[in-house]
Amino acid sequence: MEDIVSSWLLEILRLPARASVGFVTGAHMANFTCLAAARHEVLRRVGWNVEQHGRQGAPRVTLVAGDHAHVSVIGALALAVPVAAVNWERYHTRAPRSLL
Repeated sequence: MEDIVSSWLLEILRLPARASVGFVTGAHMANFTCLAAARHEVLRRVGWNVEQHGRQGAPRVTLVAGDHAHVSVIGALALAVPVAAVNWERYHTRAPRSLL
């Protein structure tokens, strides 16, 4: 089942067939996985190898999220990136009129 859905997603998103697809158990794990992958890439771009040097002492990263970010983002952030290494930038969002 996962292989079939993976191939559908790759096709729909027009990603290469060799791209990886992963399924997780819920919102916390999905956000953790995305934040950890983003952390690795952001730090790689500034020359920091997380596998070699670890997370402590790494350059600070900036997380941008709206006021209405799901609580799982905050929980996942605490696991994925040391709190002291994050610049948390929140922006104000307004709900669409249709939801009011």
